[in-house]
Amino acid sequence: MKKPIIAITAIAACVMLAACSAPHKDEIITTIDPAAATEAAPTPAPEQPLPEEDVDGMVQDMMPILDSIVRTIGIEGEGQYDPQDEGCFWYVLQQMGVNWGQTHPLYEKEGDTIILPRQVMQEFASAAFYEYDDLLPVPEYLAESVAYDEGLDAYRLAPSDMGDSYTELESVTRDGDRLNVTVALYVGDGELLGHVDFVLISNPYSDGITDPTYYYSVVDAVARPFDVTWQQVDMTAPFSADFDGDGQEETVSFTRGDEDSLKMAIEYKGDAFEHDFSYFYNPSCYLADTYTADGVLELYVMGDVASDDYVTYIYRFVNGSIEQTELYGSVTGVSGNCDIYLDVVVNVLGTYGASCVYHLGAAGFELFSDYTVDIYDNMEYYTITTQKAGLPVTYDDGTKGTLQAGVKLWLVSTDAVSSARLMTEDEKYVTIELTHDDSYWGWKIDGVTEEEWFGMLSYAG
Repeated sequence: MKKPIIAITAIAACVMLAACSAPHKDEIITTIDPAAATEAAPTPAPEQPLPEEDVDGMVQDMMPILDSIVRTIGIEGEGQYDPQDEGCFWYVLQQMGVNWGQTHPLYEKEGDTIILPRQVMQEFASAAFYEYDDLLPVPEYLAESVAYDEGLDAYRLAPSDMGDSYTELESVTRDGDRLNVTVALYVGDGELLGHVDFVLISNPYSDGITDPTYYYSVVDAVARPFDVTWQQVDMTAPFSADFDGDGQEETVSFTRGDEDSLKMAIEYKGDAFEHDFSYFYNPSCYLADTYTADGVLELYVMGDVASDDYVTYIYRFVNGSIEQTELYGSVTGVSGNCDIYLDVVVNVLGTYGASCVYHLGAAGFELFSDYTVDIYDNMEYYTITTQKAGLPVTYDDGTKGTLQAGVKLWLVSTDAVSSARLMTEDEKYVTIELTHDDSYWGWKIDGVTEEEWFGMLSYAG
């Protein structure tokens, strides 16, 4: 017996089958080899060319199958896609049943136990495994998660939790009678964990299924762990990289003048590009693959321009030219899916360290989130207190109200344009509306200056 494949990604978001509950003890369940059942498996038709109509839509219909495979093999080398391995085979079908079984009209539930007829499992298997010819025996180590009920000719599945991970279809390309498909695995608010590359072919069993959902079968699935380049480079010597993916490397060099000046030179397409950085302290340089699908590397140069106020310059090599973007803040990393993460300073009701996300879109890098204020050990130092009653606020449930004098608040996040979200001592969250005009250097709330509401606030500089 082969070693079971257990899908555990780099975080606990993916399913842990060991935590699944067993079927109820008063149920009569027999685990048998389904191949011995009386109903024969459907006979596959000869290999057919891919259907021409709505390929993207039909691949999207395959996402429950592809999602189940991703959760089974993981993205960090936890397992391999192997249609002949009983563990891989049944982990995929178990994931399919508990997470997506409700999409099938023959789905039933008895308490916490999911019940799916054998013919439904055969339908799932025909889409998940092109090499499928019949259901494999359920291995003993999965007996508490998957059990065959001979009386019902159905499988009983113990429930499990998908956690906060999710998959998205990233790309579909045709290669003759096959499709190359990439699925991305994310967690939480969009942290990319990795990709799985699939090869699909026309499902040989679909003609024998009434109202089929899955017109393709998976031929192969290979995990591609998240491996975004975020590499700091040595600025004391010239370095080369293929920034635009054309197979030719570009050369970058830096020359340090006095302690607050820096000159960068780039040789690109036979031309010399130069940029002088003035009043630029503690410089650093990184190579980053901001969007893994475009085959382009970005160059990130950052430095301190004034008392821990950092600026990051981003260079993209596109269509034979170099695009330069200047962002306030220090970039700390990239997602590989067009998001970049910055540490910044915000001056809203005081000066705070914060973080935010920018997104690379058609118009370039654009702010994609509010500024989330850093959590400090000494929260008392960053307390702001209402000096008079009547501060207008909106609570998270949408209700409006006012705060009395003497209420302690902590800034949580802000768009640095028109609003700020704060937390009270009793951990209630409120949003206040801000305005800024030329008549007053700071912020106003309901036409009243921030100093009148909060007294003197702590601003840097």
